[in-house]
This record gives sequence, structure tokens and C-alpha cells, in this order.
Amino acid sequence: MKLEKETQKTTVSRADAHVVHLLDGLIGLPQLKEMEIVYSEEQLPFLWLNELAEDPITFAVVEPGSVIEDYTFEIDDEDANQLGIQTGDDILVLNITTLYAGETPEATINLAAPIVINRRTRIGKQVILEDLDRYPTHYTLCTLVEESVSCAN
Repeated sequence: MKLEKETQKTTVSRADAHVVHLLDGLIGLPQLKEMEIVYSEEQLPFLWLNELAEDPITFAVVEPGSVIEDYTFEIDDEDANQLGIQTGDDILVLNITTLYAGETPEATINLAAPIVINRRTRIGKQVILEDLDRYPTHYTLCTLVEESVSCAN
């Protein structure tokens, strides 16, 4: 069963913050299994994926549909079954964002390895997409140049 998901913008409020269980943790950080998704209205489209721990690791993430048009991909049968996904409506997709400081500060999104979460069960998994030519690991979202911000879209 291949399910194609066209991502769309959704809203997660602080009052509705979700705890998610990542089956295998994040790539390179397998110990990060219990995470919470939170956001601040002023920081949208960025959300925060916080480890549930005393000294948590936090990632800036975005729902790709809020910043990139036509970001679609398929998840394979094994991943869909592991996550209990039955329809495309079950899927919440988050992509990790990296903020680079330096001479030309910028924000990039990892489009090649989205975090796929079942909205109903709150079980998720970071998957690696096969189409790396189409979806890079460092897609430039915004660049700060001379006191102005230049963003994709």
C-alpha cells in the first residue's frame, strides 16, 4: 500500500501541544524518542520539536506545506504499516530546519528526511526519501542580506 501525501498547512497551538513517540528516534540521534511539538504564534512558520527530558534538545521544524509548494512524496508500505497510517489525512509532516549564523545568515530545511507522524496515534518516524535530486538536505528557506530577509516563495 503506497500512500501519497501532499502536505498542507495545519495549525498546532500551544494549548494543543502534542507529545509524539518517534519509533527509531531521529537519524543520528536514536535516543530521541519522546518529543513534544509546540509553537509560538510570533514564530510561525517555525514550530519546535522538544525532547521530553530535563535538559532537552530542541529542533526548529516547519510543516513544509506552509513554506514550499508541491512538496509531495510517497511512504512505503513498511513505514505506513509501522505508523498505522491508513489514509493521507493521517499524516503530519515536519521537516527539521537549520539556522546558520555567519557572514550571510540563512535558514535551510532538510527536505530529504521528513518526520512523518500519524496524527491519530502520535507515532512518528523520520524517513529518508529516494528522490534526493528533487528534495535536498539543505533547501534554502531564508537568507539575511544587508538588513533584509529573502525567503523562498
